[in-house]
Amino acid sequence: LKHGRVCMAAFVGFLVQSAGIHFPGALDMSGTQFGDLPADPAAAWAALSDAGKLQIFGFIGFLEFHSELRKPHVLKGGIPGKIDPMLPGNLWDPIGTVARLSDEKKAVQRTKELANSRAAMMGMAGIAAAYAIPGSVPMQFLP
Repeated sequence: LKHGRVCMAAFVGFLVQSAGIHFPGALDMSGTQFGDLPADPAAAWAALSDAGKLQIFGFIGFLEFHSELRKPHVLKGGIPGKIDPMLPGNLWDPIGTVARLSDEKKAVQRTKELANSRAAMMGMAGIAAAYAIPGSVPMQFLP
C-alpha cells in the first residue's frame, strides 16, 4: 500500500507540475521562485540544486526510517498500510470518514485503493519509459 500511495501522489504531482501549477514564494534562500521552474517535471528536477535534492532525499529517508521503527513491524504481524503519524491527531482521517465505515466497507475501500495504486504504478512506469526511451510510448503527450 505504501508504494501505491507514493505512486498516486507522484502521478498527481506530475500532472499538477505539467499543468504549470506551483507553490507561491521562494524555492531557496537565493530567491529562486517556484514559478521560475520549468513546467516539465524532469526539467524542473534537473533545475533544482544538489542541496535541494539532498534535502528531499533526506526527508524521504527520515520518513522511511521512522516507518521501520513501528512496532509490530509489518513483517512481524503489523498491519500493512497503517499510518502511524509522528504528530498528534489523526492526519490520515481528520474528519473521521473511514472510522465510521463498517469492516466490510473498509475492505471494499482498501481493494479500490489497491486497484488505483496499481494503476498509478503503471502510469508512473509509463512516464519513466517515455522519458528514458524516446518513442517507447504511443500517443505521447509529454512536453
